[in-house]
Amino acid sequence: MADWLKIPSKSKRREEDIPEPYEIVCVCGVSLSGYRRKAPYRHACQQCTESYFILPRNTYPAPKARKKKKQLPKQQQLSDFIMNSALVSR
Repeated sequence: MADWLKIPSKSKRREEDIPEPYEIVCVCGVSLSGYRRKAPYRHACQQCTESYFILPRNTYPAPKARKKKKQLPKQQQLSDFIMNSALVSR
């Protein structure tokens, strides 16, 4: 019975272990890159000592893809527009 509790926690751990890279360019032109951590931190440039705030890894799941609306054929759209327009008397 307790085995079902282990399954979701394993998948959650796998998602957390996936590294999220970042890359920013300093004001002096040096490229700063690395991997996001669990908590926010500051990355300092080695050349000019400018400090940058790095956001933590995203803990939320990725959004699901939206379904596309089914489009009517052009003839159907045209006839619906004509029937619903204010110029046509009913």
